[in-house]
Amino acid sequence: MGCPGLPVDQSAPLDHPDPDGVIYAACENGGTWEYPDCDPLASPMRVVARAPGSIQRIRFCGSVEKAHGDRSQAGQLIDSLGGGEAIAVDSQCKYGLVARGQADVYLRMPRTKAYVEKIWDHAAGSIIATEAGACVSDINGKPLDFSCGSGLPENSGIVAAAPELHPKLIDGIRELQLGPKI
Repeated sequence: MGCPGLPVDQSAPLDHPDPDGVIYAACENGGTWEYPDCDPLASPMRVVARAPGSIQRIRFCGSVEKAHGDRSQAGQLIDSLGGGEAIAVDSQCKYGLVARGQADVYLRMPRTKAYVEKIWDHAAGSIIATEAGACVSDINGKPLDFSCGSGLPENSGIVAAAPELHPKLIDGIRELQLGPKI
């Protein structure tokens, strides 16, 4: 998965695109690897999601595009867990941020029941985050079902998170009765 604007240096600001970026590679039971400068011949670095007990203030990311999810519900959920820092980024690099531990959560709270996520927006990122140790599901805790063609009609929204946060997020969504109302 290519993230041409994502800085290799995790201390660099995300709102200034890196001219070289990174590439992620993962395969089932093989871990997740990050290649600097979008160079598949460079020496890769193994990346892992945030370790249990290391999260003090939740860093969560969502889409730059308002139409891609309900930001107010995402904020409400994070506030119910003690608050956090929002990171607005575009593309599947949100999965990369969770995979490398730069973000704890990627939330995509659907605006309507009719909205169907597209496979190309989540397939690569899902395995990148999962192989780095994150948990990926829809907002109901169901694994993403990539067997239905170009969409994910059996799923609603996206939750990709560090393992210690994922069940808390799913429980919070249920308790707060979040999700599409229309």
